[in-house]
Amino acid sequence: MLTLLAAVVFAQQPVPLPVVVNSDPDGSQIHPSVVADSNGALLVAWRDSSANGQKILLQGFDWLGHRSGPLVQSAIELFDDALNPELAVNSDGRAVLCWQERVGAVNRIVYRRFNIDASP
Repeated sequence: MLTLLAAVVFAQQPVPLPVVVNSDPDGSQIHPSVVADSNGALLVAWRDSSANGQKILLQGFDWLGHRSGPLVQSAIELFDDALNPELAVNSDGRAVLCWQERVGAVNRIVYRRFNIDASP
């Protein structure tokens, strides 16, 4: 079943139409998490499930709802499962992404810092 992830982006000036964050036809995109900085820029993270496994993806948006950088994967190395992305942002506009991953039989919680445009 194909699941499309769409987010309605409301920042300082509401965007009148939903903004499609990711519409990859392979697998499903689920469990979105979003944060905004003080200028209205957004960072969206979600779980992508496909034949290549499960990974966490991120996309940044400016306050008008335009993409502010490329689509970014949370980690370079792919593991068995990457689940439950959660985002937080501080007053300086730096974001922290935290997620659960399973490596073989070991479950662990990891985090990584990003700029609001999804750059590391």
